[in-house]
Amino acid sequence: MIDPLLTETADTQLESNQANASLGFSVAGAGDVNGDGYADVIVGAVNYDNGQTDEGAAFVFLGSASGIASGNPATAAAVLESNQSQAGLGISVAGAGDVNGDGYADVVVGALPYDNGQTQEGAAFLFLGSGSGIASGNPATAAAQLLSNQRAAWFGASVGAAGDVNGDGYADVIVGAKFYAAGEYDEGAAFVFLGNGKGRPVLARQRRGDGSGVAVLPWGGSLSGTGFGAELRASHPAGRGRVKAEFQICPPAVSFGNASCTTRLSPTWVTVNGTTPEVLLSETVSGLTNNTLYRWRARVLHAPATGPIPAKPEHSPWRHDQAQSVEADIRVVPEPGALLSLASGAALLAALARRRREKC
Repeated sequence: MIDPLLTETADTQLESNQANASLGFSVAGAGDVNGDGYADVIVGAVNYDNGQTDEGAAFVFLGSASGIASGNPATAAAVLESNQSQAGLGISVAGAGDVNGDGYADVVVGALPYDNGQTQEGAAFLFLGSGSGIASGNPATAAAQLLSNQRAAWFGASVGAAGDVNGDGYADVIVGAKFYAAGEYDEGAAFVFLGNGKGRPVLARQRRGDGSGVAVLPWGGSLSGTGFGAELRASHPAGRGRVKAEFQICPPAVSFGNASCTTRLSPTWVTVNGTTPEVLLSETVSGLTNNTLYRWRARVLHAPATGPIPAKPEHSPWRHDQAQSVEADIRVVPEPGALLSLASGAALLAALARRRREKC
């Protein structure tokens, strides 16, 4: 019998405690909205009432060492509402990644029939994470309000994280508009909105730890039992100066900055100037624990082109792999062949020991 990939009994049950609220109409991982090293979730209740009929809501529930506790709106860490009758906030929900580059995951929520100048144009709202998580709020407190500006477009029918489509170190967002018309009746459209960054690409990336240089997708294996490769493109705000990368790697359920995190610096200060405005800085992180998930972040340290290096160099914001702020980025695990070799070696030693005992 093959072991199930998931437990067959739910560990958590989240309810609306309100008739016809439709909690669970949309669900998504929120990323790590408060930076504590645990994954969080966001759940939409498209017909939830709290002052306005069917205004809709989305609820953020936080992960912890014991998972997510069963609960309801009263136990949610954040309640996001539309404050508009029939707006249907929560028709779609998604983790957005780190849109503003502050190290915390953000969320985006759709309100399909939302009105704002156009009847049922729809909207999507971005709410930012922080050290205390996402604050309860509404469209007035959203960090960004995205609109179709077209009647009955149903913008916000779907929302999602787009990753870092331009490599600038900020997460981007994609929003669907089911009935948007642009030459064809109700042809529909999808729109990509860029995060805050407008500068040069930073392209924070992770690679295998076996020296092959092969990129590793989020949650992928390092194919090294002790570490992985991390890299970051670096430039200088003055256009000319010296740069070095600082990498911070943390084990599961540990906040960035904790004493148990590992810090690495790229080997040397590198000069950038008008001829070479940016460089790729990399570091092979070693000494990590086999078969363990890690998350990491990186930033660029800046120093003047000449003279002594400051004791506390200025630095860029922290960047994440593909601008995602999640509870893990990569699993440190050796190549499958190495695992097989270890298993074969162990089996051989066991067989030899058995023969030795039989001869005695």
